[in-house]
Amino acid sequence: MKTRRVSLALLFSFLFSFVSCTLFTDNDGSYPYDEALVRHVMDSVAKVDGGGMYADAYYKLFYQQEKCDTAKDTLYWINRYGMDERPEVLLAWISKVEEQGLKRTSFRVDEIADDLAAFRKLKPDSCTLQEVCELMGRLEYRLSRAYLRYAYGQRFGYVRPGDVFNKAINGTKAESYRRIYDIQFDQATDSFCHVAIAKLEDADALNDFLSDIQPSDSLFYQLCSEYRRASEKGDKKRQELAQLNVERARWRYDRPSGKEKYVFVNIPSFELEAVNKAKEEMLRMKICCGQTDHQTPLLGSRINRLDLNPYWVVPSSIIKNEVVPRHTGDSSYFARNRMVAIERSSGKVLSAASLSSDQWTSGRYTLRQDRGAGNSLGRLIFRFPNSFSVYLHDTNSPGAFNRTVRAVSHGCIRVHKPLDLAVFLMDDPSDLLIDKIRVAIDKEPLSEEGRQYKEQTDPENYMKSYSFDPRVPVYIDYYTLYPDGEGTFHAYDDVYGYDKPLLKELNRF
Repeated sequence: MKTRRVSLALLFSFLFSFVSCTLFTDNDGSYPYDEALVRHVMDSVAKVDGGGMYADAYYKLFYQQEKCDTAKDTLYWINRYGMDERPEVLLAWISKVEEQGLKRTSFRVDEIADDLAAFRKLKPDSCTLQEVCELMGRLEYRLSRAYLRYAYGQRFGYVRPGDVFNKAINGTKAESYRRIYDIQFDQATDSFCHVAIAKLEDADALNDFLSDIQPSDSLFYQLCSEYRRASEKGDKKRQELAQLNVERARWRYDRPSGKEKYVFVNIPSFELEAVNKAKEEMLRMKICCGQTDHQTPLLGSRINRLDLNPYWVVPSSIIKNEVVPRHTGDSSYFARNRMVAIERSSGKVLSAASLSSDQWTSGRYTLRQDRGAGNSLGRLIFRFPNSFSVYLHDTNSPGAFNRTVRAVSHGCIRVHKPLDLAVFLMDDPSDLLIDKIRVAIDKEPLSEEGRQYKEQTDPENYMKSYSFDPRVPVYIDYYTLYPDGEGTFHAYDDVYGYDKPLLKELNRF
């Protein structure tokens, strides 16, 4: 009887072992598997991990079927038969993030690699349910988290531009945010999450997707090279600066394609570059931009018109903050600057010195500076639609271009060589067209046709504007590490203080 009890005990022990390792496999090569236990492990790891990057918010969408038509009520990387080669595909991509100024720890690269290696060693017929589900749970969670972070980060940037610029100018009071940028950066969306899910179909689709979302701008890869060189030299300051600007190069907007001409202004370097792709030509020149309390906004638009000898309509903020407290009633000031008041309702021209402070601040009058020599906008202005009334223009104070730090304006961008820029942006302008512009801004014509034009034309009929067709893209952006005309990178002062909040955001994850 005693022997029989021992045999039964051994039998039950054998059966229990058999159930724990083979009952869930149905003898088909599958692993011991309990999705509820896997999900429990995923939740436990997620609670310890926490968030940090905006892409982490898409994790729930990734798994909630009711919010995503393409999602399935299942797991994405593992099942009872284990996993295919897709985890290795993702791991190959995220293993290179350090070359782009990112941290391996942000993607749990080493933990994923260790767990994958451990899982690949498991045998379906010699493992326990607990150890399988522990590995599966960690891998499912960490692969999905790393995938979302990497996909969103490489496609849209790891930090959202608005988080940087708004905090830089407004601090932490979101309700008082003042916009200082109008570049239409590509924005992260729920629909991109749906696309990312669809690309998990197989290893080839996943690899193609991860390849397609990489930044395409050559500046990004040049900055990555700068980051790697600084890392190899142990230059921490340069390394950090490159890291910040690599992130800026991930932010994407509608850059010119094909053979378009375009204008790019980089605020920190106080420089403008005009590019003619068709002729492989570039024109570079100094610029002056807004003071630190009158920051030039970052924007993208298209130059539609060149105006010659423009009026300057003084912005209401300048009237309120500078003209009213300092020059109300000062006839010599207004005469010296050739300024008049204009009644908005009637267009009637009035003596600027005749208006009181209350009249100026009532909003019923504008202050206008006459055209020509001495005008604050100079003799040429490049106009383009934008929300800030900011333009590229000439100046009546060329001495400012001799400064190293040229943050001197109220927001507009003063161009060192506006005539050269105008000619560069035109499509094969004739000598006569160029001379018409020269004559209008009191420069001597260079051609015989130009000289005849000057002699035969009434000054009232001199050229007043030129329309660009097609319009020329213009971008005002902000890089504190940027190449010169020879391709050599230079570091520039963070004139508006945008680097610090950007670094803070990057360091959050």
